[in-house]
Amino acid sequence: MAKNLIPDGSEVYFDGKNYDADNSTVRDDIPFYIKMAKKAKGPVLEIACGTGRITIPIAKAGVM
Repeated sequence: MAKNLIPDGSEVYFDGKNYDADNSTVRDDIPFYIKMAKKAKGPVLEIACGTGRITIPIAKAGVM
């Protein structure tokens, strides 16, 4: 029989609004991801982009 592998309290992260609220001030990593996306010199696919915390700034920087 499978056990519940989700730790208690983690259910709040299944709601994008909660994730965004908890991470609204986390921005220090965005320049790194923009730099790496531009370095790719081509289309970029962000796997598991979630709510777009990183994807949207990359797109706004002109990376396709």
